[in-house]
Amino acid sequence: MESYDIRRKEFEVNRKVIDSPVPLLVYDNGENVVVKQTKEPEEWKLMGKKSMELDFELVWHSCNPNCAFAYKPQSTDIGEIVVEYTCHQTKHEETKSSIQIVAEAPKFLPAPFDKKQSEMTRNLIVCLDPATDNNSDWRGLAEKMGMKFDKIRWIEEQSGSATELLLKLWMDEGRPLEELRSLLLEMNRDDAVSVIDKYQKGDKF
Repeated sequence: MESYDIRRKEFEVNRKVIDSPVPLLVYDNGENVVVKQTKEPEEWKLMGKKSMELDFELVWHSCNPNCAFAYKPQSTDIGEIVVEYTCHQTKHEETKSSIQIVAEAPKFLPAPFDKKQSEMTRNLIVCLDPATDNNSDWRGLAEKMGMKFDKIRWIEEQSGSATELLLKLWMDEGRPLEELRSLLLEMNRDDAVSVIDKYQKGDKF
């Protein structure tokens, strides 16, 4: 099995691999591939699980297998994030490969939340976290944002609020609040739109 287009993907997410790319030996045995964080990055909090499994069939047939780990900075003056992972099949840990990734924080971190923005986020969580029958919850918003099924499924598997993580991903992409408001209007979520309007006007919640 070969890896390809690594450099292009690294450029897209503004990352680089410190070590030279190391091939992962995958056996045709039906075992999933485990990706696990092995070194906690300093001054960052992992938003979710430390390990994820990639479905064997997706990996073996090169059906765009991917996984993502989200981290929250614990201060506003962090220069970079350095994190290490291992990859191996479920029953072949002895053949694991190690990966170290470094990224410069200022290039992708949003401006830190102020108190008012945190209040807005909490109120949007109340609106969008509960599941609805008409797909007007956070899942519907994620689809409106253009997220693919595997990304939505990844968010579902994380601990904490799905809406909070979704909003963080939104801000990481540098997308404006007015665009978020428009998507919520299309979803007929007037309650969530009202939350954004109050934030923009500076009103109390």
